[in-house]
Amino acid sequence: MGDDAQSIYAFRGADIGNILSFQRDYPDATVIRLEQNYRSTRRILKLAEAIIQQNRDQLEKQLWTENPEGDPIMLIEALSERDEAQKVEQRIRDLHVRYGYAFRDFAVLYRTNAQSRSLEEALRRGGIPYRVVGGLSFYQRKEIKDVLAYLRLLVNPHDAASLQRVINYPARGIGQRTVEVLADYARQHGLSLWQAIERVEEVGLPTRAQKAVQEFHFLIARHAAKMDAMPVDELARSLLQESGLLEELRREGTPEALARWENVQELLNAIAEYVATAGEQATLSGFLQEVALLTDLDEMPEDNRVTLMTLHASKGLEFPVVFITGLEEGLFPLAQATQDRKDLEEERRLFYVGVTRAQRHLFLCYARSRYRYGEQQPSVRSRFLEELDTDVIVTEAGLPFRRGEVLDRRPRSDRYVEMDPHYYRQPLQQRRSSGATRRVVYDEGAGEIVPGAAWSMPSSAKARCWRWRGRAIRPGPLSSSLKWARKSSCSNLPASAGSIESGIARARLSCSEQSVWKGSGVIGLSKL
Repeated sequence: MGDDAQSIYAFRGADIGNILSFQRDYPDATVIRLEQNYRSTRRILKLAEAIIQQNRDQLEKQLWTENPEGDPIMLIEALSERDEAQKVEQRIRDLHVRYGYAFRDFAVLYRTNAQSRSLEEALRRGGIPYRVVGGLSFYQRKEIKDVLAYLRLLVNPHDAASLQRVINYPARGIGQRTVEVLADYARQHGLSLWQAIERVEEVGLPTRAQKAVQEFHFLIARHAAKMDAMPVDELARSLLQESGLLEELRREGTPEALARWENVQELLNAIAEYVATAGEQATLSGFLQEVALLTDLDEMPEDNRVTLMTLHASKGLEFPVVFITGLEEGLFPLAQATQDRKDLEEERRLFYVGVTRAQRHLFLCYARSRYRYGEQQPSVRSRFLEELDTDVIVTEAGLPFRRGEVLDRRPRSDRYVEMDPHYYRQPLQQRRSSGATRRVVYDEGAGEIVPGAAWSMPSSAKARCWRWRGRAIRPGPLSSSLKWARKSSCSNLPASAGSIESGIARARLSCSEQSVWKGSGVIGLSKL
C-alpha cells in the first residue's frame, strides 16, 4: 500500500520510482485504488487535486469525498515573518473563541525548523500554549543555547554556567582538565571562574593551554568593550564569526549541521528584529531579558496546545485547522529544489501533504519580506500559489483570489519594499506623518493641491486667496476644525493665517497665483 502523491523522503533515500513502476514490474498484480477521502472538505480536496496535477511523475487517480463543501481556503498575506506569525496567532484566537476549537485542534506547518522562531514568539506573547513536534522549542536547541551563552558572557562574564558551556566550543584547546585547574584556583582564592581566567598567568597551566585561555579571554573582553558603541545585531554577528561557531557548523557539511546553522542565522535575525523595534533603546541586556521571559513559558504544563511542526513531520496526522506558512520562493519551494524538475515535484508533493492534513479549515500564508542574514529582504510569493484552483480560495478581505503575478516580477508595488514591516508597532500619528504624498481636492472643482508641489490656480480663482477664520470644517486628522474663506484681496490676512499646526500637520498657503501647500496629514478641506 502506498500513495505516490505523498512520497516526500527522497533526501532519506526513498525512491518514488518504486511505486510508479509497480504495475510494469508486476503486471499480474491487482491494483485497488482507494480514492475516497474521509478527512477533508470538498474545497480542501479540490485544492489538493489542483496541486498534485502539476506533477508529471504520478499515478492517475480521482479523489472524492462525501464530506460537505466546507469553508473556502483563506490566503493570508503579511508584510514580514513577524506580521505573518501575529496573523496566525490572531486567527487561532478568533477560531478558538468563535467556534470553540481547543488549542490542540490547530496545527501550524512550515518548511524549515528555523521558521518556528517567529511563530513561537507570537504564540507566547499571545499567551497561547503550543508544542513543537519532532524537535525542540527554538530557544531550547543546543546551538541557540550556545549562542545565548556567548552573549550572556558579554553582559555578565561571571556567569559560570555560560562560561563553562562555551569556553571550549568550538574546540580551542581548553580541555576539561584545564577548566578543572581554573575552577580549583578560583575556589582557593575566593574568585569567580572568570577572575581566575583573568589571572591565568598565575594558575600554572601549560604554555599551550594558557595561550588558548588568554585568546578566549581576549575574545570576550574585546566584544564586551564594544557593547556601548556597536549595534547589538552587529556585535552578535561579529562575536559568532570570530568565535568560529558559524564556521564550525558550516564545515561539518551535514544536513543536520546545515539546519543548526540556519537556526543560528534565525537567532541573528531575531536580534536584528529586536534592534529595529527598540531603536536607540536596544541593548544586549534588553534582548536577553526578552528571551528569558519567553523561555520561562517552556515550563508550563499543558496538554491542550497548538502544534508546530515541519511539513515532513506532519505526514500521517490530521487537524481540524491547519496553517501552512512561508509560501515564498526560495523557502517553499527551497531554492535548490527549483533547479531540478524531480526535486521541485517532491516539494509540490510536500505541499500536497500539508494541505491534506486539514479537516475543516485551511490557511495559506506568505510574507512580502523576511529577515535573511540579519537584513530585511523582499520576498516573492511561491509559484505553488499560482497553480491553485482559484474557485476555492479567498483573501483575508473575503475577495476571490486572483492569480497572475509572474515569478520574476518585483512585488506588486514598491510600497511593500519601502514600507516598514513593523508598521503595526508605530504610533498612529507617526505613521500619518511618514511623508507619503496625499492629494487634497476641493469640492467645488477649483483644482487640487499636492503636498510639496506648486499648484496653478484656475483663471476663475486668480487674485483670490484663502483667509484663516479659525472655525470648523473637517480636515481629517487635525485636532481643531477649520474653515477657509475666499477674499478678493490679501491685504487683510492676519499674521497667523494660512498656518496650521497640530501635532503632525503643518500647512502654509501663500497668496499668489502659484500657491504652495507644504505638509501632509490633511485629508479633506471644504470651501466656504
